[in-house]
Amino acid sequence: GVKIILAFHRAEAAAFSSQEQELFVQFCTAFLEDLVPYLNRCLQLLFPLAQIAQILGVPAARVHKYGGLACVDEETIQELLGSVFPKKETALPLAEKGLALQLPLDLGLSASEQ
Repeated sequence: GVKIILAFHRAEAAAFSSQEQELFVQFCTAFLEDLVPYLNRCLQLLFPLAQIAQILGVPAARVHKYGGLACVDEETIQELLGSVFPKKETALPLAEKGLALQLPLDLGLSASEQ
């Protein structure tokens, strides 16, 4: 699924209108945030941890050491789809942007409150 999405993006991204680009990002977001977690819930119901442990012949507490059995690795998919999402600007403190807030000196406070 992810390889097909990326291949489509490579082939068509240059021809995307701004609306198509936005819709494609929404599609990828739904894939990552909705479909993948749903698939993981389904896999966990179909292949309970206790059943996997029994098949492997190990205690259920040790199954996690085998890493990602019966689940889709969301972080890996997020990394793979990272090139599809628009680059996020790094938030700089306002002072670094030269936009530091200029507060009026007179805030209506008496001298004892300042």
